[in-house]
Amino acid sequence: MLPSPENSSVANRLKQKIILTTCALAEKRKVYLVRPIPEIGVDVPRALARAMILGAPREITIPLSDYHRRNDWVWDAQDEAARRCGAVILDPTAYLCDQENCYGSRNLFPLYRDDDHLSDFGNKLLVPMFRQVFDDLAVSSSKGRE
Repeated sequence: MLPSPENSSVANRLKQKIILTTCALAEKRKVYLVRPIPEIGVDVPRALARAMILGAPREITIPLSDYHRRNDWVWDAQDEAARRCGAVILDPTAYLCDQENCYGSRNLFPLYRDDDHLSDFGNKLLVPMFRQVFDDLAVSSSKGRE
């Protein structure tokens, strides 16, 4: 669990550790940082089932602004690590959120197996994001053979 933004001293210490650790790793290899996965805050499959039983099926979402309020300090740390040491940032919100909400379900199908762990269905949505890592490895590998 991430520290709350209200506990800025803990967040600041963790932010510095993220930057230092990333830069130390980046001295020897390319480093990829994944933005935080949205935490939905409710057991998504259970909430979907409950809503369906009550005859009011609805998508399970959280406002994107809530996600940012909770995670902006991590984004700041990752952005700084990218600037200082060349880390590459992978952003799951491009696949799990739109301009207003982050989705715990899509078409009433759970993307999470609980409140903050992606289901098999949900994690498959991130395959294109991770493909970048393997594409980069293929390019690096082909350059080494030239």
